[in-house]
Amino acid sequence: MIIKTTALLATAALGLGTAGFLATGTAQADWDIERERSKGCSAGAWTSLSLEKNRRTIEADVDIERSPVGQTWRVRLAQNGTVIERTTRVADREGDVELSRRLTDQPGRDKVAVRAVSATGEVCRVTVRI
Repeated sequence: MIIKTTALLATAALGLGTAGFLATGTAQADWDIERERSKGCSAGAWTSLSLEKNRRTIEADVDIERSPVGQTWRVRLAQNGTVIERTTRVADREGDVELSRRLTDQPGRDKVAVRAVSATGEVCRVTVRI
């Protein structure tokens, strides 16, 4: 009797553990999507656009690297052709420019694009669909 009860409890615990794991894995697969694209700019800098979609929001992160320290950049972020943000950023002491913005997820696939132009005329462009 004790052996049967122990075996039954072990089987039930294993079943619950598997069901819990499957539910967690499914929830993450349904909601978290990440995309990233990196591309060289026109004069040596490097830009990347990372998107992370989570439920009804998209976290957009723009990074420009290898810029001259102190260089001023005009950065434009657009979603599905609509400009979401226009800003001016200055490259930090490591030559990096960063911009993060939370976007509302639109119906269907979203096209997020960044265009950045330095004070010297260097142009960076990158587009990601999610």
